[in-house]
Amino acid sequence: MIVPEFIKNACKVSSHVSVFENTSKALAYISEFMANGDYKSIAIPDLTDEENKTFTEILSNQSIQLYKSSLRKIASNIQVGITKAQLGIAETGTLVINSNNEDVRLASMLSDIHFALLKTNTIVAKSSDIVNDLREMFKNQNNYTAFITGPSRTADIERVLSIGVHGPLELYILLIEN
Repeated sequence: MIVPEFIKNACKVSSHVSVFENTSKALAYISEFMANGDYKSIAIPDLTDEENKTFTEILSNQSIQLYKSSLRKIASNIQVGITKAQLGIAETGTLVINSNNEDVRLASMLSDIHFALLKTNTIVAKSSDIVNDLREMFKNQNNYTAFITGPSRTADIERVLSIGVHGPLELYILLIEN
């Protein structure tokens, strides 16, 4: 019941949500997305070496530049970013991403399109269910934890909504079944 609630609430805030049986299939989905658009660069700062190898093989027939680190140097080139979320909150469709690594922060904030990978067994019912997880994350004094609920949005005093001003224009949440 938690996963369907997460999907429903994430979609309410303009996130795109898809479910995959494993990470390889999610990465293949991203490759297909990239092939169907005019995207030439992607930041992948927190993929494991094995996931990076798999994704590189999937993208082998496309001319896409992969960036794994030192994203600050190429920040204006980041079109698509892939990060991993540590937790999901069903009541709001929110992702919780430990972004202590600057490259993870940049991939999730500077890209036009942000793909977040989230394991379904890390979704909790409500925000109060993550207190212990947050305590563990916050043990590091220099902690950066992002709560992401949909693509970036803001409004001016006249209530004119703008999307993508402070972050990605689109958020794709790729749920990975366990």
